[in-house]
Amino acid sequence: MKLDKVKVFEKVTSVALISIVSLVCFTVILSGCKKEAPPQARPPAEVSAIKIEPKDTPIVVEFVGQRRAQRIQAEENLKRMERRITVEIDKAYRKLEQTKNLIDVTGESLTLQKENLRLKSDGRKAGTATEAQYATAIASVKKAEYEELQAILGYSLAVADLKPIIGPNANL
Repeated sequence: MKLDKVKVFEKVTSVALISIVSLVCFTVILSGCKKEAPPQARPPAEVSAIKIEPKDTPIVVEFVGQRRAQRIQAEENLKRMERRITVEIDKAYRKLEQTKNLIDVTGESLTLQKENLRLKSDGRKAGTATEAQYATAIASVKKAEYEELQAILGYSLAVADLKPIIGPNANL
């Protein structure tokens, strides 16, 4: 008999548990079906009366003062730009002058290397210079020619940099 009471108790507790779970689910479902309360309207804003009085205002004087300050600022900006342009032009002319001098120096170096090659050629014929010395003299001439071409290229680039600043029709 005792065994039957345990089984009955287990069935009762399982039915009670199912009933509680069902009740909780039903409550959750019903709480989702509620209508939301309408938002409460704001109270009307308080408005105070404004009294308008005509007054003279010096708009013209303030406007003229602003224009004067703007003109002064523009003049300062113009002076700053003129100084910057002057610096850029001076820099470009210095670069042009340096590359022109470099062409002269590399031209003299080439002349000296060609004279050295002539001497080594004559020395080779006379037996006083070796083939290695003659080959070194040829390499020195080629190097001097390369350096002169580099200087000419530098000058051309300096002219190209200067043309936009001083104008495309200026003679350099």
